[in-house]
Amino acid sequence: MLRYLKFLLKSTNQHGVHSPFVYAYVTRGLYGKQPFRGTRAEQLLFRTMAYFNTESVRVLQPDEYLVEKLRKYFPGTSVNDTRGKITYYNKELRPDAIKYFRKEGNFGINDILIIKDIHSSALSESTWEEIKKCRQVTVTVDLFYVGVVFFRKGQARENFIIRP
Repeated sequence: MLRYLKFLLKSTNQHGVHSPFVYAYVTRGLYGKQPFRGTRAEQLLFRTMAYFNTESVRVLQPDEYLVEKLRKYFPGTSVNDTRGKITYYNKELRPDAIKYFRKEGNFGINDILIIKDIHSSALSESTWEEIKKCRQVTVTVDLFYVGVVFFRKGQARENFIIRP
């Protein structure tokens, strides 16, 4: 509860965002009214996929229930494609994950990484802070339940804390 209160004190809504790219993503993607069901993290994944019209998604540590939902909501989308435009990190965020995020070739230009439960523990929070410092990361969006990482060429390096 204390983590969430700290988050609320630091966060803003779409009116505090000065990046046109992030503003459009928040207002049209995250705050959209798509009829997706699932956990908050899954709903944010689905809204992001719908906004960016994603044709492929890679789920690290997938469960069958999530894969079924992905196929239901996005029937033409390739699930668990090794070069998915969006990667969903569906496990506890630990320091050893940073090696994966930093490895060249795991993420290309304009790829998106969505990480579940970035505030679930002090260890997850410190790992999230390290991910934000990775060289290839340009934009991060902290939505408390998930963190969204963008690898955009030509984008100014910025970190946003937004109320979902």
